[in-house]
Amino acid sequence: MSLAPFQRALGASWANLPPSLQEFHRSAEPRIYQGQADITRGQNQLARLIASLFRFPPAGRQVPVTVTITPDGDGEIWARQFATHQLRSHIHSPKPGEIVERFGPFAFTLPLELTEDGLSLPVAYGSILGLPLPKALLPRSEAKEIATPNGFRFDIRLSLPLLGLMVHYQGSLTPQEDRK
Repeated sequence: MSLAPFQRALGASWANLPPSLQEFHRSAEPRIYQGQADITRGQNQLARLIASLFRFPPAGRQVPVTVTITPDGDGEIWARQFATHQLRSHIHSPKPGEIVERFGPFAFTLPLELTEDGLSLPVAYGSILGLPLPKALLPRSEAKEIATPNGFRFDIRLSLPLLGLMVHYQGSLTPQEDRK
């Protein structure tokens, strides 16, 4: 059985990841997490259009969220359901220390950075159809997963150079079997 992408990417550092995040990222089995999120969209019209093209969720407060992670070859398909809106991506780890998240023709390389209470995932590189995106066009990512006793909190803020905020979603998730 192969390791899940985050476990492969973190290697020996995996042991330093908080237990609730290890549980979320460890399994090579399908898993479902549920919770809620607050979502903010940027005010710039072009940034809003780009967020829509990537299928990021619309703005809302206390939006129900379900994240279904399904193993797929050497990676995972992440289906994030924000109320009735779905955002899908494919995640894999081509080399130690990083994951690549693919949204349709776009791929973004995210170096994994362990923090005191979780994980940070900045964008380091991007491409469209395999062609590199200029650094000046890369989204700025302030993405964090923060461990909690029963699950974790997420805080994902994506902005674009010159355009500002594209989307910011934050909330919490717990394993589906823990929800009553």
